Amino acid sequence: AGRRCGGRGRVGERAVAAEVPRSPATPTPLVPPDVPVSVAISSVRIEAEVVPVGVDDDRQMELPPDPDVLGWYRFGSTAGEGSGSVVLAGHVDSVTYGVGQLVRLRDSRPGDQVLVRTESGVDHHYTVVDVQNIPKLYLPLAEVFRRDGREQLLLITCGGEFDRQGGGYT
Repeated sequence: AGRRCGGRGRVGERAVAAEVPRSPATPTPLVPPDVPVSVAISSVRIEAEVVPVGVDDDRQMELPPDPDVLGWYRFGSTAGEGSGSVVLAGHVDSVTYGVGQLVRLRDSRPGDQVLVRTESGVDHHYTVVDVQNIPKLYLPLAEVFRRDGREQLLLITCGGEFDRQGGGYT
């Protein structure tokens, strides 16, 4: 039965009681994402582990230190979700680990097939439509990390000239 609480006011000479809306105190649990665990592009011999990552202290996407391991941006879309950008990124090389597999990403061509396997064992197939070299300063972050629109897979690594003063690639 409904319950009347407080909220008595006068309209003309009549007292009016306000109904207080009720809702469950426990929210419906969210379905956890099916986390990507590997990515493969056989045409350029890339087969890498994928781990969930977040944001570093410098407010940039975290990257695993080993260039043979890619990070999946866990605050974005996941493979098979149906919308938004599925972002997988990693270093091209490292002083500690040497050159990684993503150095061959630049050799990928439109039409190459990309396979992303998720934790549940489901394979998601993508086709390369474009390979771009974008200067860091012009990276369209709103497009890269979008959560709406058609699902797209973005594989991101470093490239260009090495900036010794800045300690990274341009």
